[in-house]
Amino acid sequence: GFADTKTTISAFGNVSVAGPKDLDMTPEADRVTGAMKFWTQRKLFITHENPTEGVSDIIVWKGHSYRLASVYSYPQRGYWSAVGFRLDGAT
Repeated sequence: GFADTKTTISAFGNVSVAGPKDLDMTPEADRVTGAMKFWTQRKLFITHENPTEGVSDIIVWKGHSYRLASVYSYPQRGYWSAVGFRLDGAT
């Protein structure tokens, strides 16, 4: 079955506002305001087709939560990037 378990993992990386190209690569249903792009050396996850395999990571940055909608791996460079959308009422 599915267990709703939260785990806090500290990490560091870079953050910027998501641009138009980032939003073009994000599923339409996930498009809302407050999109940010994150880069880190930690592996990042989005929700799988089968939710029992895992759900999207949520990144907390500057007191706001962002659910990841798209993730990209750059193994030759040693990092991951992701686009996340603000969960707490972005305007």
